[in-house]
Amino acid sequence: MSKIGENFLNKMENLKVLGEGPLPRFGHTITLVSKTKAVLFGGATGNTETYSTTSDTFIFDCTNRKWTKIEPTGSPPTPRAAHAATTVELNQLVIYGGAKGGTLILFPRPKFLNLFHRWWPRF
Repeated sequence: MSKIGENFLNKMENLKVLGEGPLPRFGHTITLVSKTKAVLFGGATGNTETYSTTSDTFIFDCTNRKWTKIEPTGSPPTPRAAHAATTVELNQLVIYGGAKGGTLILFPRPKFLNLFHRWWPRF
């Protein structure tokens, strides 16, 4: 009987991906929003001493291994890193909190992204 994850131990491989993917970053989130799609939001590019926070939004299609940068309409969140993200319904993302330039950001309301319409609604 094999143990859970046994087939993945000590195995690493480089996968070829399509599309123009995000720059290297830290403090971002990647959230699975459907069975085949994940959303990368925000984070900081650069190094830990000289960096800039972003509000970049990318979708990764796990089926065809393709990155797509999206620019949703509406009222996007402020650029940030070290935030939290989760999905509440299929293809809907929620962003909350985070930091910009070492300063803690505490927003009274979360930001929602409707991926069907690629829209950040204003509440």
